Amino acid sequence: KAELGDGLENHSEFNEVPHFLSEDLLSRDETYREFTLIRGQCLAAYAFLENSLVSLFAHLMGTSRDFAGVSFFKMNNARARNATLERLLKKRHGSTHNIFWNSYSEQLRGLDAKRNNIVHWATRSEYISGPPISKVVLVPPNYEDGDENTPEIRLENLIEFIERCDFLARLTEMFLFILGSRLAFVNRDEANKILPTWIEIFQNPIAYPPPEAHPLCRKH
Repeated sequence: KAELGDGLENHSEFNEVPHFLSEDLLSRDETYREFTLIRGQCLAAYAFLENSLVSLFAHLMGTSRDFAGVSFFKMNNARARNATLERLLKKRHGSTHNIFWNSYSEQLRGLDAKRNNIVHWATRSEYISGPPISKVVLVPPNYEDGDENTPEIRLENLIEFIERCDFLARLTEMFLFILGSRLAFVNRDEANKILPTWIEIFQNPIAYPPPEAHPLCRKH
């Protein structure tokens, strides 16, 4: 049996009208609770990324974060936000980082799309022969139109989303370092040691997952 969470229930054949089950919203099932917790962490990870983006926006605008945030967080269209950042980067730094930025933009667009799915898709709980729940996934909100080819987001996909947001946020902070807005906060000798590595990184496409030699690889 497959059951739609967030207060909705349906069979795996997707051929029954769902009915509201308010107790699902506060389910005590450990599998369901873990999934919803990680889903919430996805939104926190994306917010962490957005905060690094507002720092980049502030640098490119030549203003402080508080002033930049006034207009940045009014941009509720991710495509417009990304296009604005790209245009400002070219006006500030020319074509120096084009190869890197094209790759960065592709990564960002993928996270934007995935974030929307994580927010708007419905949860579906699956059982083997009854409680407890064996698996929880996200499915498109038009679940009544689903079939065996319907895409779904699993727990491992949520974790991968968090890791990718974390990587891109930290990469953005290092990009700001190379652009000059963080140099004042770093010891000069220390900066001279790491600058060559990062300059090379920001002249090439992003490799994800990062290789073990990458400074942002979590194995370090």
